[in-house]
Amino acid sequence: YFKLRGYSKAARAAIIVNLQSESSLDLNAFNSAEGGCGAYGLAQWRGPRQTNLYNYAKSIGKEVDTFEAQIGFLYRELETGEMGTAITSFRISTNPSDASFLFSSKFERFKGSSNPNNPEVKKRQRLAEQIFKTLV
Repeated sequence: YFKLRGYSKAARAAIIVNLQSESSLDLNAFNSAEGGCGAYGLAQWRGPRQTNLYNYAKSIGKEVDTFEAQIGFLYRELETGEMGTAITSFRISTNPSDASFLFSSKFERFKGSSNPNNPEVKKRQRLAEQIFKTLV
């Protein structure tokens, strides 16, 4: 999906690793931690972003728990501002570790994601390096 839209191999590795870390690639993953409506889906959307996911799925005539709805929404978020100006460097990145850090800190934004020394950030960077080697 992202390859067809011009995302580099490093960016695609970063997306895969971060979604794996967030949801184990489970379209129905749910985390009730931190209250509110909880976090849902591949990217563990919460709050207004989760509402926007539901609205997007409805707008394309898909159920929210479909790959088409969640990947389509992820792409829309990436391209329309969730990463801000970092999307340009992310999309063409050649370094999977850097791409993973950008995705973690600018898109996922989990606690401590903007700290490059955070163990979870480091883990995702190592995994992105491994996945990078397997992609074409």
